[in-house]
Parts: sequence; C-alpha cells; structure tokens
Amino acid sequence: MKERLHGKQTALWSIIVAYIGVLYATGSLAARIRKGLTEVYGYGVFDWVVWVLAAAVVALAGYCLVGLKGKRLLGALITLALVGAAYRYLLGNMEYAVEKIHFIEYGALGIMLHAAFHRHFSRTPAMLIALSVVFWVGLGDETLQWALPDRVGEIRDALINLLSGGLGIVAVAFTVYAGKTTRALSVSQLRTIICSAGISAVLCCVFLWRVHGFGHVIELKDPGRIFSSFTGRGLRRIDKAMRVGDPVPVAKRRIYENEAARHLHQREFYFDNVFKGSDGTLYRRLDKSYYEQRILEEYYEGFLRTYGSKPASGVLQDIDPDVAEQTPRNVMWSDSLRQWLASTIEPTNRIYESRVKSTIIASFSASDLLFYLIVTMCVLGYAWVRVGARSGPD
Repeated sequence: MKERLHGKQTALWSIIVAYIGVLYATGSLAARIRKGLTEVYGYGVFDWVVWVLAAAVVALAGYCLVGLKGKRLLGALITLALVGAAYRYLLGNMEYAVEKIHFIEYGALGIMLHAAFHRHFSRTPAMLIALSVVFWVGLGDETLQWALPDRVGEIRDALINLLSGGLGIVAVAFTVYAGKTTRALSVSQLRTIICSAGISAVLCCVFLWRVHGFGHVIELKDPGRIFSSFTGRGLRRIDKAMRVGDPVPVAKRRIYENEAARHLHQREFYFDNVFKGSDGTLYRRLDKSYYEQRILEEYYEGFLRTYGSKPASGVLQDIDPDVAEQTPRNVMWSDSLRQWLASTIEPTNRIYESRVKSTIIASFSASDLLFYLIVTMCVLGYAWVRVGARSGPD
C-alpha cells in the first residue's frame, strides 16, 4: 500500500514539474500563439476559457453532491459559488486573452500542488505551503519573461497568478478534501510554514530589487501620469542632454531609451490594433495613442530626435515583433498625422495614465526593501523559536 501511494505521489510530482516546464517554455511563444489563433478563428477564440471554468465548477459540484452530506455539502457548494463568481469577475476584467489563460493555468497549478502536499500535511499547512510554491513559480515565470526582449517581468502579474492559485486551492480544499480526515498539526508542519514564508519574503525582495525595479510617479495634467525609473527632474536632465548631444552615462541612457521605446510601442499598438467592446463593436484606442505621443514629446524628445527618421518597426522589433510588423510609420510622426489625430480626440478632464512600467514600485528604494525584509525575518525567527518551545509530539 505504501509503495502504491509512493508511486502515485511520484507520478503527481512528475506531472507538476512537467506542467511548470510547459508554463515556462510557452512564455516566449504566447504572442505568436495568440496571433495565430485569432487569425484563424477570430477574436472570440479565447471565450472557451470561461467554458472550461464552468465545466470545472460543474464537475466539482457533482463530486460534492455524491461524496458529501449535510453541513459539509452546503459549505462546499457555497465555496464553489464564491470561487466561481470570483473567477468569472476577474476573467471578465482582463483585457488580454493570454492573461485569462495564464490565470486559469495557475489555478490548476494550485490544485495540483495542494493535492501533493495534502498527503503529508493537515489542511491549513497544505494550503499555505501550496500557495507559497505557486508564488515562487509565478516569480520564476515573470523573471523568465523579463529576460525575454519582448516581455516584461511585473510583480502585479505574479500576484495575479498567486490569487488564481489561491482560488484553486480553496476550491479543492473545501470540496474534494472536505470529507477527508487529516493529521494533527505538528511542530514540524508549523516550522515548514514559517520556512516557506521566509523563502517567499526573500524571493519577493530579490525579484523587486533585480527584476521589477523601483521608480517614481511623474504627473502633469497634459500629457498625464507616467512611471519612470527617474525622478521628473532627473528624466528632464537626461532628455535635455540627449537633445543637445551631451554625454549620458551608458546605464542611464539604456534605461531612458528603453522607457521611450515602450511608450513608442504603446503609441503604435493603440493606433493600429482593433479592440472588441462588450457589445461586440470594434474600435481603436486613438486617444491613448495620442497621449502616448504627447508623453514622448514632453519627456523623451531627445529620443524622438535621435531616432526620428528611422522606421518604428526597427526600434520595436525586440520589444514586440507583432506590433513592429504592422507599423509602417517612422519614430517621429509627421505634423499632418499628429494634427489629424489631435483633432479626433475629445477634450476630457481625466488625467491619462500610461501603462508603461505602471506596476513599478514608486517612491521606494532598495534600502527600504532591506529594512522590511530584516523586520520580516526577525518576526519569522521569533515565531520559529516560539514554535520550538511547544510541547507535544513532532
């Protein structure tokens, strides 16, 4: 019996490892897969994500009706209803199909991890440890995306993946495992939770420091709010040096040009792409394209002067090959194109907020991060000592 269980556990972990490998391997292909499917089947091809979710909820509900009774059945059905509603709401507010698929994928990962840990831990530790591993996998996924030339690594996406994994864990813990006996909570289980929390804190800090980065909010009524690695004054100094040809340190110039290229990417993306409204109508976001152009003029004029006569497709090739492929314009727009676009924009009192680096941690520094990490590790260390003082079997 033990050998059979050991074999099942090995198979489950093999599936989990292979599943994570697929998640990581397909990150660089996501844009091409999306483009290929939409070209063949249209923009509604990814609506199947909602149907997959509905089928999973129905299957779990059927399992509960067969295997549970009384209060456990009622609690399981309420849990399923709440988790299903949360998934439906969150998926409905995601603009991009790839985000929806990624969201469902991490929910499935959470379910598998909980199943693996439940064999060794009681329900609460199994849930918390599985959630920690989902977070680690998400951070690794975002780090790989950061390493790709056409993707970025954002803590927001890692937290969204964590939320999806958490919903999946809750759904399976209070349905499939609701009627199963569980072992008593031991010192070793509590210490495992503390260790996983400490690892999560360290990995999160390293990710924020090395991948996500810190920065500042810069805001004007016109053109709006942007997020930059530089202060407003620092960005203008670099931009002025670029305009007049003064030397700029290599590291700062690289960051400056990367930010400018990403605003250029957004300008071209919103100008050329067609979006589908909730009522099925198709439209373009020319207003966002115009505001991104204004941001380039206000903060990155040196970039426009340096690369203005070059095709935008060449500058964007490493950021987003799909957008580069459909962009026929130069980096510097003609006066006639700019004036025409300005004439199509309706006046508004709303401050435009660019999504470029919109998840950057503003007004924060590496020293702040180190301070909070030290405090967190001290608290966890104290908890470790207190748990060790508990009496009873381990």
